[in-house]
Amino acid sequence: MKRILQLVTTAAHAIRAKFQLNNSIQQVQSDLIDRFERGEQLSLQNWRTLVFFAEQGATASHFDQTYLLRAFVALFEFRATPESNANCRYYISNLPHQIRGRLKSSYTPSEVRHFTEMTLEVIRGGNVDGLWPLLPGRSLSALLEFDRLTDIRSVNAALMPYWPELTAAACLAFRDEAPTEAEPTR
Repeated sequence: MKRILQLVTTAAHAIRAKFQLNNSIQQVQSDLIDRFERGEQLSLQNWRTLVFFAEQGATASHFDQTYLLRAFVALFEFRATPESNANCRYYISNLPHQIRGRLKSSYTPSEVRHFTEMTLEVIRGGNVDGLWPLLPGRSLSALLEFDRLTDIRSVNAALMPYWPELTAAACLAFRDEAPTEAEPTR
């Protein structure tokens, strides 16, 4: 009986924590939308948050992820050191191995552009069966997090055209975080 009471208490704490997380996520979503509607520039942290949730929503729902690749390409041009090879191998590693081939020890920015464009062409052609991995959100998140970008206006100019897709995918993640009913404890 004592063990059952512990399980019920643990489940209640987990449900309460999920409700609190959901409220926090809804506040973030509301803040981002309010800033956008007021015509304010989004900060780098705002974009990181939006891309994080867009990646989660797109992955969980099998949402079309080409917009993440296109946003990555647009933002890639605004790195502070455009010809730097920093992180290029990581960006390439998130593209399908059928397109990029075996990973090399380093890549150039022009190779990142080339393989990303090739991936977009294959996807546009509808031949996506078996493409693995395809993790464009990870590359976009890493670009926002680790590469020095020229300035926030450039970031906003590059990513604003993808606002509708990013928010739609993020809303899928927000929706998935909403607690629906208590799941049984096993």
